[in-house]
Amino acid sequence: MDKVHVLITAPLAESDIDKVTAVDPSVEVIYAAEEVRVERGIVATEVIPWGRTMGQREITPEEASETLDRMLEHVEVILGWRLPRNLLLRAPRLKWVQGVGAGLDLLAGDTGLLQSDVMLSNASGTNAVAVAEFALCLMLMLTKQVPRFLSSQKAGYWDHYVTAELRGKTVGIVGLGKIGGGIARLSRAFGMRVLGMRRSVRGEQQGTELAGLFSLDGLLQMLPECDFVILAVPLTPDTRKLIGEAALKAMKPTAHIVNIARGPVIDQDILIRALKEGWIAGAALDVFETEPLPPDSELWRLPNVIISPHIAGYVEGYNVAITQLFCENLKRFLNGEQPRNLFDKDRGY
Repeated sequence: MDKVHVLITAPLAESDIDKVTAVDPSVEVIYAAEEVRVERGIVATEVIPWGRTMGQREITPEEASETLDRMLEHVEVILGWRLPRNLLLRAPRLKWVQGVGAGLDLLAGDTGLLQSDVMLSNASGTNAVAVAEFALCLMLMLTKQVPRFLSSQKAGYWDHYVTAELRGKTVGIVGLGKIGGGIARLSRAFGMRVLGMRRSVRGEQQGTELAGLFSLDGLLQMLPECDFVILAVPLTPDTRKLIGEAALKAMKPTAHIVNIARGPVIDQDILIRALKEGWIAGAALDVFETEPLPPDSELWRLPNVIISPHIAGYVEGYNVAITQLFCENLKRFLNGEQPRNLFDKDRGY
């Protein structure tokens, strides 16, 4: 029986890797998360916070690359968080790459995969509940001014102040995939009026969650109605810097923006200006143009900004869910079938 070589670059625990190995006797798993991390120059603290702890082995970039050269020669399948450099040249037998997130921009980035014949699949929906809950958490933090009372607690200062409610407010959700749909349902449960924006409308509204549905071209029509704007779109050429000066000036000065999508969906320099000059009331950001967010970024010090370190989708048990999805897709691959969550390279998601 010919072996199918599977390279894993996500920091899965050994128990998860054992599940992949058990899919079929033909599967031979190669674990290379540490080698890819070192070759890519990624520090251990930047690695996704689930699965195996990184940075425990001392290895030079040269050693990492030499090891990867040997590994990649026979690889047909990759389960990846980040990928080796010059992947297509080093892995001539590669047929399919499974990503561990909904977006593949960080995974595929400079690999040439988007222009190749290699199949790509993502983990869309795996963490949709977690990200939707996190978006609601950020809206609540903004509405209840959580940073203010945490600051008072730290200072030992009894600070009475008035808060607001989500009930009756209008939220505009930019992107109505599995995450955006989940945000819409939770927002309705809080008594909010929900507007949505998707790439194309085609005359439909998703169930009863939406009070209005807009196309990408109608973004500037939707924004003036919103008290909160939540970004939940994939990063594509159409959505890169979607939120710039025109969009931010279209929002109410009392409105807040929440980004749990990708940092480059917002023009970050323009956002900083908008926050400093009062075009909008504030922002809650989980993603940024450069990650980790540089210590000298003004965003750290703006009083009307809440920052979280790209953790919306990292939830307990995520490695188990990713492993289950990959094992199911690996069985499909071995049977000559397409994987679930096949990535559309033309659309970018």
